[in-house]
Amino acid sequence: MQYVFATMPMRSAVAAIWISAMLVRCVLAFGFHRQDTARGEVQNIALTLAFSGRFADPYRIPTGPTAHTGPVYPAVNALIYRMAGDTPLADRLREILNMGFAATLYAMLPLLGLRLGLGPRAGRAAGFCGALLPIYYWGELPGAFENGLSALLLAAATLWIAPHIVKAEPVSAGKAWFLGGWAAFLILTSPTLLPPLLALACLAVWRAAPPAGILLRASAAFLVVLAPWTIRNAVEFHRLIPVRSDFGIELAVSNNSEASPDADANTRTRYVRAHHPFDGLRPALAVKAEGEAAYSAQMLREGLAWISGHPLDFARLSGERMAEFWFPASHYLWHATGVTLVAVLAFAGWVVAWSNARPAAWILMAVPLSYSLTFLLIEACIRYTYPISWSLLLAAGALTASRRGTGEGRYLVR
Repeated sequence: MQYVFATMPMRSAVAAIWISAMLVRCVLAFGFHRQDTARGEVQNIALTLAFSGRFADPYRIPTGPTAHTGPVYPAVNALIYRMAGDTPLADRLREILNMGFAATLYAMLPLLGLRLGLGPRAGRAAGFCGALLPIYYWGELPGAFENGLSALLLAAATLWIAPHIVKAEPVSAGKAWFLGGWAAFLILTSPTLLPPLLALACLAVWRAAPPAGILLRASAAFLVVLAPWTIRNAVEFHRLIPVRSDFGIELAVSNNSEASPDADANTRTRYVRAHHPFDGLRPALAVKAEGEAAYSAQMLREGLAWISGHPLDFARLSGERMAEFWFPASHYLWHATGVTLVAVLAFAGWVVAWSNARPAAWILMAVPLSYSLTFLLIEACIRYTYPISWSLLLAAGALTASRRGTGEGRYLVR
């Protein structure tokens, strides 16, 4: 263990984590048939995009142009369907791709641990734990949604911005352009990543104090990358939709008299079948007749009306959703225990990092705490927790970092 966590060459540790993660997931998926190739809105859009060139039709019936999702992950799926056709093989390739996302994410953690100044042990412990103990497996593997790609992209953003927070390194003009564009790419993948990106940006501005010109470059890059999709939405829907149009639907199905804090439980309610156009024919027909943006605006009004009329029920649901986010429900005791243990160890790791490597603690706390705020409003489940699970593993790994080793992380792979 001492060799693995402290003295194994970095390249060897990264390779071992990546290979271990892929092997474990391949065995579970193809050896024990722990698979879920169900298709969601993303795959419906991807099929339309692959074979007709239109970003459209996410629901049960053709409903026309859509902004139900961001453009990035449906485009990735469309490439798979274009190569493999509308076949079971394409869905298997989607699973394998998401295995690769997960393996790369865990292999990145030793590098991220060093960037945060936690020393060699923390990131390697987190990486091997994530690779060998697949407690977030159902958040990683199916690939019906963008959560696997979101986790990888957010961890990469943290890796690149960490030096400007931990060591207050100045931001170059080229880096500003890159970070601004990368942030927009993340938002186009999943707008729920906006709160942690804002938290990281605020920390970097506070610590590195970049001049106004650097901030303008980053902002300009962000807008340049985001603008084409926003303009497309304005042309299609005749209203401002920066990325996604479905917030009204998600708010309403998460806040009603039948609502559960758990997203999976919600899909079985009469309300969802009567109002969500993916789950019910009647709402899909309404989207086709009224238009997607108009239907979502109607659902937004309905959700807000329920919240204003039931403040105590909303407060209860918000609290339950927050508990569901940090401690996701599971049908299996071992799985629920593992997820809970990681969260508890992460909280303890925040305390240790606060004492030994405070800039690292700021990052490890800011990312999951800011991300979790979304789930005060909408339903939660382990799929939604997964994009920040790496930060919890890394915080738990901080418990392995000695006070003496803290802050001594090096930036070069050896």
